[in-house]
Amino acid sequence: MELELWHHVYSSQKGYRTLFSSPELPAEVAARAEEIARKLYRIVGTRPEHGFYRAGDGYTASLKAFHFGTDHAGRARTCVHTVFFREDDLSRLTGFCPLDLPDDLYLPEDTNLDYLSSELRKSWTPPPAEAPATPGIHANWIKLLFPPLLETSTSTVVVDPSRHDAFAMIATLAHALPPALRRGLTYLDGAVIDPTTPPTFQITVCDKLPEDMAFGPDVALIDLKTRETKSLPPASAYSDFVAASLCPGGNAEDLWRFIAVLEKHEPGRWFSAAELHSLAGVWANARLCFRKDGTISTNAPADGCDAVEKFHQAGATRIGVALLDELVFAHVPQVASPFRQRLRELGSHVTDPALHAMVKEARKLLGLKPASDDDTNFALPESDTIAEHMMEESSDDDLHLGADKV
Repeated sequence: MELELWHHVYSSQKGYRTLFSSPELPAEVAARAEEIARKLYRIVGTRPEHGFYRAGDGYTASLKAFHFGTDHAGRARTCVHTVFFREDDLSRLTGFCPLDLPDDLYLPEDTNLDYLSSELRKSWTPPPAEAPATPGIHANWIKLLFPPLLETSTSTVVVDPSRHDAFAMIATLAHALPPALRRGLTYLDGAVIDPTTPPTFQITVCDKLPEDMAFGPDVALIDLKTRETKSLPPASAYSDFVAASLCPGGNAEDLWRFIAVLEKHEPGRWFSAAELHSLAGVWANARLCFRKDGTISTNAPADGCDAVEKFHQAGATRIGVALLDELVFAHVPQVASPFRQRLRELGSHVTDPALHAMVKEARKLLGLKPASDDDTNFALPESDTIAEHMMEESSDDDLHLGADKV
């Protein structure tokens, strides 16, 4: 799939100014890109700064700020290049993560700024999605860094003198977010808080904390050097699931299977932290109903039927309905068409009684015993139980990034 690109370039050539802005960009989108570029321009060092944010009017922006030769006085010149995508285009990319965008989307550092328009890419064809590399990350780091990523009303500032360790861990953990949250994540280097981001869902990594930065209740702080934290959201069953999966010896494959299911059936839903907490409990008992690519396995019809209403209660109704549909279609094809029609007639606002009746009918069609009242009242397992489920398999090639830090 080829994606169309638009650009904004800011530099100090002949004064601090915008050197290029695609004429198709709305004025407010270009103005916001210039405002963020001005903030980043002041703090760029020898290492490039990066960012990704929702730009408004249906655009998403990815930027790189980097040193770009010297000016007439021998001072370092900086260039801030922002590349824009259509949000609708990115929503169709399976497995898309804003922290994985390739460096060749941006201007090369030897570009002649007098002729930069010829260097700007008009399109980009993303490579096929692959399961992310999963270095083993100490569970304590995951429980510290991951919960803020789930809170769409919180901005998080991470102070890391090296920057590399924090960014590497965050880049891996971002893949464990549901697709819509992952695409909506705002990441900005250098502690540039952008209060206009809707919603305030941003993570920033900096090497030191600016002295004038004020922390309100909607801004969390994680200082990896001093171990100081402020206003951190609590951990949940889902963050425990991610920690058990990505720590050394964990079963990362099971986590990526869960994410593949969300990619396939719920790609546009912004799950709340509470819903993900419930989904982690459902998944612990229903994960064998799905294959690695997120498609439905029909080998365990009883487990599948038991999970349908639980997925619905956890906010993932589409997964539950698809599971029920596929089970009946695979095992009782002669009645699949009328059953499927009635299932679809439930519409997007599925009620508990209507879905319960369909599950009861499916169990009868599949020759399963009726569910007891206890089966329909789902209780979330304790997080320790969930972790035990997820730790059954392990890999010997884990890279123990941060394993010596607790």
